[in-house]
Amino acid sequence: MKPEEQLDSILTYLDNIDNRLIYVSIDHIYKDSKTTLDFKTVDMIVEKLRNDRYVSEKTESALGIEPAYQVYRITFHGKLFLSRGGYKQQIIDEREAADSLAAQNRRTERNEERLVLWTRNLFWGTVAVAIGAIGLIVWEIWQYFYSFCCY
Repeated sequence: MKPEEQLDSILTYLDNIDNRLIYVSIDHIYKDSKTTLDFKTVDMIVEKLRNDRYVSEKTESALGIEPAYQVYRITFHGKLFLSRGGYKQQIIDEREAADSLAAQNRRTERNEERLVLWTRNLFWGTVAVAIGAIGLIVWEIWQYFYSFCCY
């Protein structure tokens, strides 16, 4: 199972449990989620979900006799994230955004290459016009002086 599928499966489990409005411990998540993940992986997944704020955490102890332990439940942000496709959809969206950005970069590079080519052509066109203007001035001067000396 891919990491994003693991994250989505635990988040889906917590979403289904949330209908009873209870917090569940890591032990319950590990036993009841029906995944093939080991306890350490489930713990890391819940930590990631908590860091992403898709799961809230609360400390509980039974009558103060047992040591305190952490319990978890999905947040509204987590429900919204899951309804939009979860981590799997997030990866697809990121990949599409990266592809779109790459295509835009290719277009920009192509446009820059065209701009350089047009700039180079504009430079040589300007040089040709300048040579033509100088030639025209020389021709007019030549005609002016030639008309005095030869006619």
